[in-house]
Amino acid sequence: MAYNRQDAKEMCNATELELYDQSQPPKLFKLNQEDLKKNIKRSRDFRDKNRDLFRRQSIEMADTTGNKRGNSLIANQRTEMKAELMSEMLERFEQQLDNTSE
Repeated sequence: MAYNRQDAKEMCNATELELYDQSQPPKLFKLNQEDLKKNIKRSRDFRDKNRDLFRRQSIEMADTTGNKRGNSLIANQRTEMKAELMSEMLERFEQQLDNTSE
């Protein structure tokens, strides 16, 4: 699922939202290779952080409710969505780095 800025604004803190904005054209096309590499690292770190948090939440909910999605079945959906958003950002930065390397 492709997330738009409104989705990102609802899920992200100010630092993450700034990174999201940099992953979108036209700002994305203005980044040099050094900045792209920094943003790749940052977005990968944010993605990994949210994936790990999602896993921990799922395990904790499975222990307490007997269901890894919690009683509401969507208890940690926002964390999963945020990890997906970070993955999308990472892909855009990596693609742009590949394009500038050619």
